[in-house]
Amino acid sequence: MGRAAKWLATGVASVVAFGLSLWLAAAVKLSFLPKADADRWVVNAAFATAMAACVVAFGAWWVGRENRSASADGSTDGARQQNIESPGSFVLGSGARLKARDIKVTVSPPPAAPSGGGEVGRPKG
Repeated sequence: MGRAAKWLATGVASVVAFGLSLWLAAAVKLSFLPKADADRWVVNAAFATAMAACVVAFGAWWVGRENRSASADGSTDGARQQNIESPGSFVLGSGARLKARDIKVTVSPPPAAPSGGGEVGRPKG
């Protein structure tokens, strides 16, 4: 499924979620909700907006899980397979990959403390 089709499905699902949530919130009368119609509609609309936002957040996650065009090592074998967590590979951005073997870490020991003397900054003697 293409990226545009996924966004279209996400948009339709969010509109449906908003409508159903608004209808459900209006149909169920709970004692702790405001009694005035105008106030109740504001609360219902806020609830429906929150539900639609959850659907959009899930849809954005779903759209972002696209198939990669190449594997982490640059070969095209299995190019249509999803490559999200390849062992030893870091995904740094859209399409950028870094293999763990390419990272070099140098650790230097801390400087040795001066021998003898008193407090730091005071001359010896």
